[in-house]
Amino acid sequence: TCTLTIDGPKTVGATFTVNTYLVTVTSPSNGTVAGLGISCPGDCTESYAYGTSVTLVATPATGYSVGTWSGGTCSGSAATCTFTVSDAVTAAVSFTKNNYTLTVTSPANGTITSGESPKKIDCGATCSATYGYGDSVTLTATANAGYTLSTWTGACSGSASTCTLTIDGPKTVGATFTVNTYTL
Repeated sequence: TCTLTIDGPKTVGATFTVNTYLVTVTSPSNGTVAGLGISCPGDCTESYAYGTSVTLVATPATGYSVGTWSGGTCSGSAATCTFTVSDAVTAAVSFTKNNYTLTVTSPANGTITSGESPKKIDCGATCSATYGYGDSVTLTATANAGYTLSTWTGACSGSASTCTLTIDGPKTVGATFTVNTYTL
C-alpha cells in the first residue's frame, strides 16, 4: 500500500517483478533427467519464472526403462514431463530394470538345465525363463548315456559342460550332442 496526502498534482506508478520458483528433481538411480538448466544427477535444481514451460526428459541407463514420474504435475511413464511453473515443484522419476527371455532349444540326446530358482530351466519341462538385465545365468549341458556334448549353439559356444551368460537382451541357447563311437 501507499498512502498519499493530496496537496497538489501527484503521479504514482509501481513496478512488478515476476516471481521465481525452484524446480527440484530428485536424483535418480539408473538414468538421468535433463531440462533447461537441469542435468541430474549433478545439477538437479533450477529457478524458473512464473509461467515458464519446463520440459524434463528422462533417459534410462542401458538395460533400464522409464518407470514412473511422481511429484509436481509429473505422472505416468512417458520419457518427458512438461509443466508450467506456478509454484515450487519437486519431481522424481524411477527407472526399472528391463527383463529379457532366455530360450533354450530342447536338444536331442541330452538336457540343458540351470540351477537358479525360481527361474530354473530344465529343458524338456521348462525351456525358457525371464531374467533381469545384468543377471548371470549358468547353464549345464548333460548328455544322455552313449552321447557327448559336441558344441553349444546360439548365445553359448564351445564344448565345456557349462556356459555362463550375462543377460543383456533376449538370448537363445542350444546344444548338439553326438553319439559316442567305440572301437571293437
